[in-house]
Amino acid sequence: MLLGLYGVDSILTILHRILLKEPIFKPHRKHLYQLMANELKIPHVWVSSIYMLIQALISAGLLMTTYHYWYAILVISLFCGIYVLFMKKYFHLHHCTDQ
Repeated sequence: MLLGLYGVDSILTILHRILLKEPIFKPHRKHLYQLMANELKIPHVWVSSIYMLIQALISAGLLMTTYHYWYAILVISLFCGIYVLFMKKYFHLHHCTDQ
């Protein structure tokens, strides 16, 4: 959980690329943070700061709770849902001319 947000983004991006029948070992710009920075034009510093803040809150919450497994399931489920909704709303902005 100390890298939960980054893990969810990475794993779901890999699954998304598999569903799109794309080679997963080739360079791409399909991670959530890349879409935020490149397509939505949110400054990279802001995207990094948002990720850092959310991950810090997740880690702090993990340290404060005694229900670690339930907390992990809740947080991972929440971010999976957010990822899917974000991709449904904004993935069409992605330019399919990857490197």
